[in-house]
Amino acid sequence: MDDAFQRANLYVSIYVMLRCISSGEEVPVEVAEFLEAVGVEVPRSDEELAKYIGTLSASAVRTDLSPASRNQLRQHVMAFMTQAGYEVPETADSLLTMAAFAARLAIDAYVKQLTDEREADRLWRLLTRFLNTHLLPTLRLAKPPNQTAAKTLTTLANIIKEDVQDLAKKFQVTIFRLH
Repeated sequence: MDDAFQRANLYVSIYVMLRCISSGEEVPVEVAEFLEAVGVEVPRSDEELAKYIGTLSASAVRTDLSPASRNQLRQHVMAFMTQAGYEVPETADSLLTMAAFAARLAIDAYVKQLTDEREADRLWRLLTRFLNTHLLPTLRLAKPPNQTAAKTLTTLANIIKEDVQDLAKKFQVTIFRLH
C-alpha cells in the first residue's frame, strides 16, 4: 500500500476484525467491506474460532523457533514494544495484542507524517520490523480450527507480507525471508 492512510486503515481493520471475532461480535460493516476489498474473506464468528483467535499466542505457534526462544518470545515482544515507547500488557505475544500494536504504530506513523517526517519514518520502520519479526510469522504458523479461518489468516499473512516488502523498499529495511 502506497497511501499511509490506507495502510493505517488496513492494520486497524485487521485488529478490529480479530477482536470482534474473538469476542463473538459482528465485524462492523465498514471494516468487513474494507477487508473484503483488499481480498480478505471475513469469517463469521463461531465459538471455536472465537476461542482460537482469543487465545492464539506467538509463543504457542512459533515452531520455527527453538524451545528456548519460544519460552522467551513473550519477553522479546514486550521488550520490542517497550523500547518503541509503548505500554505493554502481559499478553504481549497474543495475536490480538500484536495486531493492536501494529495498528497503533500505523496510526501513529500516519499522524506523525503531518508534523514530523523523521519520526514518521522511524515508526514505519518499527512497524516493518515488528510485522516481519513477530506478527507475520505468527499468522503463517497458526493452525486455525477450520478452512475458512485458515484461508482468512493466510490471506492476511499474504497481504501483510506484500506490505512489509513495500515498506522495506521504501525505508530500506532489511527483511528476513519467510517460506
